[in-house]
Amino acid sequence: MSTSYFSQIHVGPDGTFTPSGDHSTSRAELKKIVTEIAASNKKRLVIYCHGGLVPESSGMASALTVNKNIRHEDHYVVSFIWETGFLEVLRDNLKDIFSSKQGARLLKWAIRAITKRLAFGTLKGGAGSGIAIQDIEEELKKAHPFKEFDSIATSFTKTKSTALDLEEDLSNFELDIQHEIEQYEFENNETEDEWYEGAPSKVRTNLSKEDLHGNQKGLGYLRVASAVVKLAWAVIKRYRNGTDHGLHATVVEEICRQYYISDAGQWVWGQMKNKAQEMWETDKVGGEFIHLLNELAPDQEVHLIGHSAGSICISHLLNKNEQLSKKLNIVNLFLLAPAARMDLFDEAIVNPSTSQHSRFKGFRMFTMTDEFEQDDTLVKAIPMLYPSSLLYFISGVLEAETASPVSGLVRHQAHSDAYNDPVFRRVEEFLSVNQRLVTSPTDDDAPEGCRSTAVSHGAFDDNPCTLSSIKYCLLNGLP
Repeated sequence: MSTSYFSQIHVGPDGTFTPSGDHSTSRAELKKIVTEIAASNKKRLVIYCHGGLVPESSGMASALTVNKNIRHEDHYVVSFIWETGFLEVLRDNLKDIFSSKQGARLLKWAIRAITKRLAFGTLKGGAGSGIAIQDIEEELKKAHPFKEFDSIATSFTKTKSTALDLEEDLSNFELDIQHEIEQYEFENNETEDEWYEGAPSKVRTNLSKEDLHGNQKGLGYLRVASAVVKLAWAVIKRYRNGTDHGLHATVVEEICRQYYISDAGQWVWGQMKNKAQEMWETDKVGGEFIHLLNELAPDQEVHLIGHSAGSICISHLLNKNEQLSKKLNIVNLFLLAPAARMDLFDEAIVNPSTSQHSRFKGFRMFTMTDEFEQDDTLVKAIPMLYPSSLLYFISGVLEAETASPVSGLVRHQAHSDAYNDPVFRRVEEFLSVNQRLVTSPTDDDAPEGCRSTAVSHGAFDDNPCTLSSIKYCLLNGLP
């Protein structure tokens, strides 16, 4: 199980030793790994936790790549493999939703309603009657649609206060949209019942109408208009309070949350987060590892690396270690595009109740600039499905609260009108010192240890520049 002072530890369901997948780690094998760590006399034990929502094979491949790039004669690298495969299913679901007539129509008509309600004239802005459906369809063919709209939408919504009072004449606006849909569908030879084709059960339940005999038949243009206006109002409110993710992304998120995958997605994401915490409990894989390490190598220097949801594992490891009478000697902490919620990041890492130096000594986060984060399409082959990164999708759909702040998103790392809890001031202050935050891609003249060229969420764990920076910091220390 171990070559060149590298081991993989497989975590089963609920953080247990129970096998799941093609590989597993028994208690005896775990003790053998820790015994080897103690006997190796390596100066540094590096613990790596890969991202979540991936299958076992992807987690193992990521671990091998990280080890290849950071290995050194003074390093022993241990990777926790905690497969929670879901990402490909999620991407396939998005394809199914927005390649269907129902999903595509909801998307373009919600955009039409938003721009119409805001009296937004063209993609260049200005007064008008909204962006035409034909222009929306053309825009959605682009790699990054509605960039022109997004560049002015926030200030536009704040100045158009009367247009935002959607609830004052909701029924009139619904009738207006209904009339537009009827006219458009008539001109394009579509029928009312065709809106029903391919609709998910939630849409059928919420929007179906009854015929004279009480049988459900079609969606009904008025009910479709009601759904479209509901989506538009949710997006407009997010623009107004500063929690939007751009027009295209926000509309997709609200469609997913209200009608499609959010319930299932939140359940899977929640289960994954539970596993990231439970694995460190006593008698479970991570908890037993900590116990054995304290017993067999009590003075071992420990360094932690977490990519994406691996940051959630690392955060719970820090919290667990703080509860122990004998703690691991954690020196440096590296997070790559972390998916941990901001409240967990504040609790485990910023740690306002005690000095973070009691938990670790050095810290560095590598993540993307917001520009690249917004352009990191979730489904590369079909950008119109969702234009932004997995972190944005987690914030907008997979977390229970809409637009939940995520620690790896630069836009959430500073306090603002939308995110004004003291947590954000603490995080902003924490990240502002000692080059703790590195936003990729970095300039060519960035100092060693602070370089990254990753421009997609999944690239950080195999980006040679990022991993070379981590290796440099491991060998030379962090401030």
